[in-house]
Amino acid sequence: VRKILSANSETPINVESLLDDRDIYYNLTRKEFEELIEPMATKITALCKKVLAESKVKPEDIHSIEMVGESSRIPFIIQKVKDCIGAPISRTMNSADCVARGCAIQCAMLSPLFRVKDYAMVDLNPYAVQVVYTLPKTDKEAERKVRTLFEKGCNFPVTKALSFENRKDMIEMQLKYDDPANLLLGGPMLLGNYHIKPGEPKEEKFTLSVKITLDHNMVCSISSAELLEDYIEEKKVVVLSLIHISEPTRPLYISYAVFCLKKK
Repeated sequence: VRKILSANSETPINVESLLDDRDIYYNLTRKEFEELIEPMATKITALCKKVLAESKVKPEDIHSIEMVGESSRIPFIIQKVKDCIGAPISRTMNSADCVARGCAIQCAMLSPLFRVKDYAMVDLNPYAVQVVYTLPKTDKEAERKVRTLFEKGCNFPVTKALSFENRKDMIEMQLKYDDPANLLLGGPMLLGNYHIKPGEPKEEKFTLSVKITLDHNMVCSISSAELLEDYIEEKKVVVLSLIHISEPTRPLYISYAVFCLKKK
């Protein structure tokens, strides 16, 4: 029906034995079809406005709009998008399979088994990621801190580090999305729960470094946790120096010095 009404003003609908051996015969016009899809068209225009606002791109700076997908052939949808953005519609790609072809090329670029031509493409993170960690203050009290680690729209893959000075107690850490309204309906907010217990330090001053990675698959996780300590090591080093004597009748003297070096 959608394909026929994209090129014609009406089409017959025939369904045999739909219910209790009853058949349906109906002529559906393009106007009726557009009234049925009006709620979906409103969502599309709202999404276009949201993309313009978040990308901070002005409509006059857009050269053209490439619409893909079979539903992009509906004249009603095309006109809605054109009126919303104000740029002409382009048809330089096959809208039926261009997305699948692009995904296949991207997979080949990421795989070490294939060699394909690289394309300059920048990925942006669509969801802001927060880290929530609890630091024990006393036996009965704990301090809870919330921090946005990866902003919405940041590039990925990327790795960031959190440092905790002189913390011997266990640290409870959560990774989660910051706003459920930006997620797909029913999508989980929580990405992971972690309990980090540093080893027994040898020095009084030490640092616990926790690295959190947003990888090329847009998966956020803790990649490593390290205990860093500063110490001074004293070591004796013997330095030998040779003195060349031009006269062969004289003995060859070898002198040496002992230095005490401090290594940090």
